[in-house]
Amino acid sequence: MVLFATFLIVPMARCTQSRGLRGVQVSNYFPPVHLQPFMVERFGYKPGDFPFTDAICKSTIALPFHNHLTDDDIDFVCNQLSTCLDELT
Repeated sequence: MVLFATFLIVPMARCTQSRGLRGVQVSNYFPPVHLQPFMVERFGYKPGDFPFTDAICKSTIALPFHNHLTDDDIDFVCNQLSTCLDELT
C-alpha cells in the first residue's frame, strides 16, 4: 500500500507543472469536492464557484509517505522538492 502525505505549498503548481519533481511521484491531493461528478450533476457546480477551494486544491500536493520508504528514498524526495522550490525563488 502506498500512502501520501499532504502538503500545502503555495508555488507548488508552478513547480510541478513547469519543472516537475524529477523522479518523484506527486499528485494533487484531491479534486475540489464541488467538482466531483455527483456534485456537478446534482447541483451544477463548475470551476470558479468556490475560488478559495479551487486555489487550495491547486496548491496542495501529495508526496510519497509509506512504511517502505528507505532513508535514501526520503532524502531523494526532500532533495528534489528543495531543488524545485529553490528554482522558483
